Amino acid sequence: EEESSIVLTPRTPKWAYVSWYISKTQAEALQQQGASQLVVRLYDVTGIDLSYQSPQLIQQYESEEVARDRFVAIPVSDRDYMVEIGYIADGDAYGGKLPWLLIARSTNVRVFSRPHGDFWFVADAELIIHGATQPNTTVNIGGHTIKIKPDGTFHLRLPFSDGLMDYLITVAADGESTRTIHKKFSQETSES
Repeated sequence: EEESSIVLTPRTPKWAYVSWYISKTQAEALQQQGASQLVVRLYDVTGIDLSYQSPQLIQQYESEEVARDRFVAIPVSDRDYMVEIGYIADGDAYGGKLPWLLIARSTNVRVFSRPHGDFWFVADAELIIHGATQPNTTVNIGGHTIKIKPDGTFHLRLPFSDGLMDYLITVAADGESTRTIHKKFSQETSES
């Protein structure tokens, strides 16, 4: 089995793309330690030696188990950034913070601003799967349980990558009654 990993790729001076892989073995081990919410954290690491200094947490993004990537906002360009993926654990807060169960950390990446004279253009898309069902049911998208709100609504936001994205959405009411919807999405990008 591959090792868990996370990669930060700058797309513009204000946005970066984050993709990750979590090994099934590591995810199961952390869930036994009380892992509850999968989170991507963005840190400013400009001028910081991570061997003895702590990076500055800039943003934290909750993620669904089914997600493998997302876009993150870059607050200031011409700085160094790093991302981590991990779980926030259930349980007692330590020093006012819930325990952080780290899965993987990216390398440091410089996000450059572009000179005002250069002409550039980037377009990305997001896929939002949303729906509603009876409260107190279980919604499963692509084999991963999605949190539903008390009113029965749910949503999942994913970067819309090129190629085919195929999701089987299953709703179980009482362990016996199930409904299934199969959604296929395709995107093709061309530049001219």
